[in-house]
Amino acid sequence: MAVAEGVGALFPCRVERRSRDAVPLGDARVPMEQLACSAQGMTFAVSRATLPERADAQALQAVWVEVAGRNLGATPHELGPRFVRASGGAAAGAPVPARRLSISGRLPDGTATRHELLVFAHRQGLYHAAVLGAAPANDAVEAFFDGLEVKR
Repeated sequence: MAVAEGVGALFPCRVERRSRDAVPLGDARVPMEQLACSAQGMTFAVSRATLPERADAQALQAVWVEVAGRNLGATPHELGPRFVRASGGAAAGAPVPARRLSISGRLPDGTATRHELLVFAHRQGLYHAAVLGAAPANDAVEAFFDGLEVKR
């Protein structure tokens, strides 16, 4: 299991870790780390942006989703609520609520792509789990999202 601060994920491939010092998020510039890998024509990623103190996590989730859609020239489609389980099973506490979305659009080079997203806040982090590709396999998407785990 690869771990971004506060969240673990089961990746189907060898993970690369990247970080950026100042990513725009709302009115702030925040540090972001990302774990990602590619397999079978899909990219699997978990990104974590550090929330500014006293930030409205729901408002910043909306900003992050809007930017993801804008980057693909498309409108995100809400697929309903999901939950990310807590490590340690039932004794660890309630799962964390998340938003499940899908965006079909185009990359800057014009290539068609679909991004399957799970967005949630946990502690001082805003998380964006994604499976990207021309046609991400539903079973791979669900397995990746089901393998996410918040660390208490």
